[in-house]
Amino acid sequence: MAEAKRALDIELLQLDISGLIAPSESRHLVTTELIWPRLLVSGKTSLKTLRLHKGKVDLTAGSWCSRILFKETVEHTFGLSVKVSQSLTSALFDELVRFVGGAVFGAAASLADSHVGGELGDIASAPLAFARKKALASYDADIILEGTLDFDASSLKRVQEVEVPLLTLTDRYEPPRSGVTRAPARRKLIARSGTRLGTARILLKDLTDSKQGDIS
Repeated sequence: MAEAKRALDIELLQLDISGLIAPSESRHLVTTELIWPRLLVSGKTSLKTLRLHKGKVDLTAGSWCSRILFKETVEHTFGLSVKVSQSLTSALFDELVRFVGGAVFGAAASLADSHVGGELGDIASAPLAFARKKALASYDADIILEGTLDFDASSLKRVQEVEVPLLTLTDRYEPPRSGVTRAPARRKLIARSGTRLGTARILLKDLTDSKQGDIS
């Protein structure tokens, strides 16, 4: 008997990267990837720009649109990856908005396969695959935290919350004080590469109708 597929609603509830020494207010590009959700589909990508206060943001009280990452069919073993960029400057943020917005407005909706949320939600729901790849290529170098989880579709509950541990990709040092020049070798080491410095709390809801089957 073939293994049943599951139709999932996957939402980002909270992001906490307070393990980093961060400014009181910061903006970040959060890239979430659904890895091999089913046969012949290697992945899906969702982009969100989030404003954090002291390294945290809670989306539970916000709209569903602000939380949603994917509404997808999964089967067998699949994975979920969360990547967080360094704090975006206003210039970088504006550049991202212009790039994604221009790519979306020039694209046919039927060709879109990625979700854009957060502060970009007003301009589009999804860019073309090409635009997505180009945007990711532009910002991958700035990713500072990343985490992954593996799932077995047959073991999922109807509703469950999971925490994706976010690990630093490089050694982290205390930021230099304003007006003080100090060689990197003399700066205090905060965390070694691979240390957990954050958490993404994710909600998974099984939407599968046993009579109707999956949503693909």
